[in-house]
Amino acid sequence: MRKLVEEYNTWGLMINIEKTKYLCVRNDFNSLELYEGKVISGRPDYTHLGVTFGDTGTDGKEIEKKITQAKQVIGCLNSVCGSGEIKKGRKIRLGSLPYGSETWRHTEGLKSRSEEVEMDVLRRSSITSKREHVPNEVMKRE
Repeated sequence: MRKLVEEYNTWGLMINIEKTKYLCVRNDFNSLELYEGKVISGRPDYTHLGVTFGDTGTDGKEIEKKITQAKQVIGCLNSVCGSGEIKKGRKIRLGSLPYGSETWRHTEGLKSRSEEVEMDVLRRSSITSKREHVPNEVMKRE
């Protein structure tokens, strides 16, 4: 940290130690003592560019948050998905959850929830009710 502060000083930049916090993964987040007796405190979570990083080192909470947000978007676009005036190909592009989901570390529970949201978009875009009992494989082919 001392070298970082020195490098910042050569460029005329200052680090506000009072506002500086750190994220400690899988450990207690007590204060971290730096040089010259300066101390920075730890945090259990950290948000950067809209993504929350937690102290557990896993991204389960973040994936749950994205699934919930996708369901909210689908609910808001329900009238668009059910419209017969919009072509099916364009409706399928409305699904917001799959983008970036290939890089997520899925557990079985999160994987099934993610697939559930994807199938919900497909069912709504083809105006097919769950009561019709159309298998997921058939929905994906259509």
